[in-house]
Amino acid sequence: MIAANIYTTLCAILICFQLSLVLGAPLGHLTQGGFQPGVLSMSGRTIAALSAALLVVMAVVIQRQVRNQLNHRWLMWGVLCVTALTTFANIVTPSFWERALWAPVATVMLLCAVSVWRQGANGK
Repeated sequence: MIAANIYTTLCAILICFQLSLVLGAPLGHLTQGGFQPGVLSMSGRTIAALSAALLVVMAVVIQRQVRNQLNHRWLMWGVLCVTALTTFANIVTPSFWERALWAPVATVMLLCAVSVWRQGANGK
């Protein structure tokens, strides 16, 4: 399904971004509210690492859902909730860069996740 592939591709891009933050890329202004311009602190890097791991799990859940291989439906609800909260957070953040860059990405991801969920809910 196209929506699942778009979601997974965007996750891969975000994983690379998060890992670049963990490795010390000076992109703090693009994440976590933009409160740490430049290289993130150790706590900021830890959050980036956890975000990368969560994105991996979410991409796997989406791919398993679209293949009807998801044994625990609550995982898909988790993906929907996390994606919706992320979208909301990126829309209301005080960071211009997060609103301009990540809010559209998160919105596309949310639309894709809803599409995958609907397909699974309809049993197609």
